[in-house]
Amino acid sequence: MTRTLEAEGYACNYPNSGSFSLRGGSGVIRGWLSTEDESVLPELPTRIVGGRDLAEMATTAWQQYLPGKVWLAPSSHWAFEMQFGHPQELKPILAGMGLDVKAISEDANGSAIEFEPSEAGVLQNAVSDLLGFLQASDFMLYFPGYRTSCMIHHHKQLWWVSANEAVVGGLDLIGAV
Repeated sequence: MTRTLEAEGYACNYPNSGSFSLRGGSGVIRGWLSTEDESVLPELPTRIVGGRDLAEMATTAWQQYLPGKVWLAPSSHWAFEMQFGHPQELKPILAGMGLDVKAISEDANGSAIEFEPSEAGVLQNAVSDLLGFLQASDFMLYFPGYRTSCMIHHHKQLWWVSANEAVVGGLDLIGAV
C-alpha cells in the first residue's frame, strides 16, 4: 500500500499509520455529512445528506467512478485500534471477513484490507458499521490508480480528497441526489 500511494503522490502522515494525504494539497475536498456540524470550517465544501446511507453512497461512488480494488485502513494502526480504539466492535467485523483477528490485534501498522469489486456488500457493511460506532478514531479508504481517498470520520461523515476531475464530478452527482 505504502509504495503504491507514494508513487501516486501521497505522503504518510504518521509513521506506521494508514493515514496518507496528497502532497502539496493537490486534491479537491468534498464532505458528506449526516447532520450539520459546527466544528467543520465553513469554507469546506460539504453536503448535508440527511437520512441517506453514507455507506451506500461510498459504495456507489466506488462502483460507478472508482472501479477496481479499494483499500480500507485505520488512520492510526491496527494494534492501537484493537487495544484502545474500538476492539469490541472491530473484532466481529474483521472475523466476519475471515481475517485473523489475533494477528491484526498485534499489527503496529496501518496495513490495508483489500476489497475487490465483487465484495461491494462486505465493504458497504464495514463502512456502515464504522460510521455507527467510531467515537474518536477515523478510518481511510484508498482507491489505487485514481489519486482519491475517503476518510470515514468519527463524526459520522465521509471526507473525500481527489486529484481526479472525473471522480470529483461523480462525487458531486452522488452527493446532490
